[in-house]
Amino acid sequence: MSRGDFVTIDSTLFFKWYDRARHQAIATDVPVLELDWLVLHLSTLDRLALRLRSTASPTIAARVSLEQLDQYWQQRCQDRVPVQYLAGRTTWRSFELCVTPDVLIPRPETEAIVDLAIEAVADRCDDSSRPLGSPIPQSPHLKSSNLDGHWVDLGTGSGAIAIGLAQELAVRAANATIHASDTSAAALAIARQNAAACGVADRIRFYQGSWFEPFRGSGLKFRAIVSNPPYIPAATVDQLAPEVRDREPRLALDGGEMGLDCLSVLLTEAPEWLETDGVFLVEHEARQGAVMRDQLHDHGYRNVRTVRDLAGLDRFAIALAPARTNNN
Repeated sequence: MSRGDFVTIDSTLFFKWYDRARHQAIATDVPVLELDWLVLHLSTLDRLALRLRSTASPTIAARVSLEQLDQYWQQRCQDRVPVQYLAGRTTWRSFELCVTPDVLIPRPETEAIVDLAIEAVADRCDDSSRPLGSPIPQSPHLKSSNLDGHWVDLGTGSGAIAIGLAQELAVRAANATIHASDTSAAALAIARQNAAACGVADRIRFYQGSWFEPFRGSGLKFRAIVSNPPYIPAATVDQLAPEVRDREPRLALDGGEMGLDCLSVLLTEAPEWLETDGVFLVEHEARQGAVMRDQLHDHGYRNVRTVRDLAGLDRFAIALAPARTNNN
């Protein structure tokens, strides 16, 4: 954003407002860190200036006026609107994404799915001693032709996973095309915008439709099928914090009675779309690890395993495509 897009705020007035906003956060059970996040994303202040309540200049440059900033904060505290929607952006992995109430806010725990997918395709799901979330080695093995081909992100939402895959595969000089589908036209508009802003629009093809529906008749076979589908049991969605339950798209959260409706569709239909030794990788709820392993085994998938997130919770189900038969 150019300097001309900023307005100036008197620093004394700002810090008086900031202290009031901190007290309001505590009184309304909103993490004070969210106030800092909002201010840092909508102004040129840094964390040190916030901590010291001081700047070198008598004014602060911000993307919105102090009145607008206060309106945003009232929406956060009183109406429970997530700060990411108020700022219109969030950071995920190493890039910034536009987010609106049309898309789920990408979670930090999902970031590892990009690394896992690339590892799994390169290594054929072999277990690795590399801790989850640590940097992937830039080895010739990971630049091999194993990474070439078609990849798909089903239920792309903001486009986060598709963009992450496109960036990482580009770094590895892979001849790969990312396909990304979503049922929501509004979500796809955001995803396209994000892909363009992140410089990977030429590497991703977007489609509107449910799961594999847009690819019927295309003849495509995917090197990897990756998805973070709705997996929260319906009754649990109703118990979530209002910031999630009332503000984020329910369609991206609600996985049916047991939370497995979309997951079951994906693992049932995926074999038709996977290459030989193609990788199937989905995120799921922590309590769904065992049932996902059972279902994958029942459908003939190979090298089935669960990967835990950095909090030690079952988070991802990963497997190789079922073995081909003479009838396939």
